[in-house]
Amino acid sequence: MISPGTILTEDLEFEKARNEGCIIEARQGNLRVYGPGKITAYGSHQVTVNGRPIMRSVNQFIVV
Repeated sequence: MISPGTILTEDLEFEKARNEGCIIEARQGNLRVYGPGKITAYGSHQVTVNGRPIMRSVNQFIVV
């Protein structure tokens, strides 16, 4: 299980969070831009949370 507060950066971490059904938030700095929600898909450029694509390069994805 991924611990709350963990910042996801690597594909393996996104895969594990998706498979475990972790709840995540997307943040830019200290500002939450989306979430909480579950990862439904991910790729090298974006992460999809509850069906909404979010750019990976400008956001942090944090387990809550």
